[in-house]
Amino acid sequence: MSQDPDDPPPVLYIKIVNAGLRPIILTSIKKIAKNSSWGNALRYPDYAQLDVSASDAIRDPETRRSIFSIKNTSVVLKESEYFEVSYGIDDFQHEVRSFFNNELHEATSMQIEDVLGTKIKIQDIQKNIEAMYQYKPNKAIKSDS
Repeated sequence: MSQDPDDPPPVLYIKIVNAGLRPIILTSIKKIAKNSSWGNALRYPDYAQLDVSASDAIRDPETRRSIFSIKNTSVVLKESEYFEVSYGIDDFQHEVRSFFNNELHEATSMQIEDVLGTKIKIQDIQKNIEAMYQYKPNKAIKSDS
C-alpha cells in the first residue's frame, strides 16, 4: 500500500440514490465474473443493535427470514434518500474475488439488487473495477527498523 501523498490508494465509491417517489428496498450487491456471479448483503447486521423482535413471533420460516433480512441486512430508501458503499483497495480485493467450484472468480462488474429481484446497473462500474485491478503503488511501505 502506498504511503505517498501524491499516490493515495484508490477507493471504489458507489452511491445509490432513490430518484423515484416510492420507497425501495435494496438487498444485495451482485458481483459478475466471466462465467459466474455471486452476491453479498448490501450491509451486514450490527449485532449489537440486531432487531429480531419483529421476526420472533412469525412461525413461517420463509416469512421470518424475509422480515429479518429487511430489518437487518437490507437498505430501505425513501424518496431522494441515498446509501453509500465504498471499498478501499484491501476491501476491494476481498469483495471482488471469490473461490468456489475449485476456481478463482474475479468480478468484472457489479449490480445492486432490490427486494423484487430487479438488478440495478451501476454507472461506469466496469471502468472503475478495471482501474482498481490496475492500481500499483509508486512506493512501498517502509518498515521502521
